[in-house]
Amino acid sequence: MSTAHLVGRFVADRARAVPSAVAIDGGGVPVTYGELHERSAALAARLRAAGYSVGDVVTRPGCDTDAGELLGLCRRELASFKVPVAVEFVAELPRSGLDKVLRRELRRRERDRHRPHCENSEEGAL
Repeated sequence: MSTAHLVGRFVADRARAVPSAVAIDGGGVPVTYGELHERSAALAARLRAAGYSVGDVVTRPGCDTDAGELLGLCRRELASFKVPVAVEFVAELPRSGLDKVLRRELRRRERDRHRPHCENSEEGAL
């Protein structure tokens, strides 16, 4: 089981047992286990609604993490069959009018990226 799963389970267990106990004291602003659990559940729901799923890696804008760091983390925390072959950073994800991530568009872009391109070919020519 990954560290992230263990931490998530620990927070959920503490939120049930002692929801008012302080989990984090961020600069004099205490956050209880109950609040931490509620906030993380709300964030997970927002990410799912935006089209992300378990295993997707999400970073904040301006994050200085590089692909090597992310792949290293995945190798340490995930089963080998779940580790991505490559990581690509994009400025913006394609989204629908409902702000959902257009996964089909991402798959099409990936296929197009790996499809060989012939500059001097004409369509229909033999």
